[in-house]
Amino acid sequence: MNKLYALTATLFLQAALIPAALFAAVNGDIKVIGGTVTVGNASYAKGEIIDSATSKKIDNNGSTDAGLVFSNGIIVTLYPKSSISVDEFTQEAKPASSKFGKLKADPNKSTTKLKLNHGEMIGQTKNLRSDSNFEVANQVGVAGIRGSIIHANSFSFTNIRGNIVGRPNGGTFQSIPQGFTMSFGGAGAGAGPGLGQFTLGPANPGDITGYRNQAMETENDLENLDLGGNDDDNGGGNGDDDGTPKYHTDPTLNPSGSESQG
Repeated sequence: MNKLYALTATLFLQAALIPAALFAAVNGDIKVIGGTVTVGNASYAKGEIIDSATSKKIDNNGSTDAGLVFSNGIIVTLYPKSSISVDEFTQEAKPASSKFGKLKADPNKSTTKLKLNHGEMIGQTKNLRSDSNFEVANQVGVAGIRGSIIHANSFSFTNIRGNIVGRPNGGTFQSIPQGFTMSFGGAGAGAGPGLGQFTLGPANPGDITGYRNQAMETENDLENLDLGGNDDDNGGGNGDDDGTPKYHTDPTLNPSGSESQG
């Protein structure tokens, strides 16, 4: 009988350990929802997927904003002549590409770490899980974002809406109240706090309105991309969003060898 109990306990323990292996993190994908961006020597247009985006540098070399939606529901507006690096973007599992724009919340645990290399960006989150993480770094600091809209440039973070914390490199996170800007010092920052320091003050109301309007325009681009057609959510797409991702034709950028379906 003791042997039976021991065998049962062993099998139970093994079963308990299986889910941990099943939920190993995978690299998330990014869909272009407006404008055109460049990854290496390849250009990605509206509706195309940047798959396994971790460690990829995304540039907007154009004269208009570019919109991106991540496979955990995060939306990024990348300003003209701006660049971000995806330092890390992992999830427990990726939804179908047709679902990116319809996510009401983070579908599973995810980690998203972006670096603004130069220029400006706006980041929007849906309802992130408590065990998920979204960070944006610039040249001199880092911001943590949750259920929020943030504007970032090379030397500041502005809380457009929601809960955001920020810190200079090597410093301690501090809350950035809604409608406030955390500005950092550093080479190229001009007048302001010294290196490793920051100031916190109300943002210009006109800037807040402009950032909010830009965020809404990117969301509208996403909604327009998802209109028409049929998919599992009866929302569908116009061929861009029929559940078949449009991968770039450059096979070196798509390890799976997927080619454009558009």
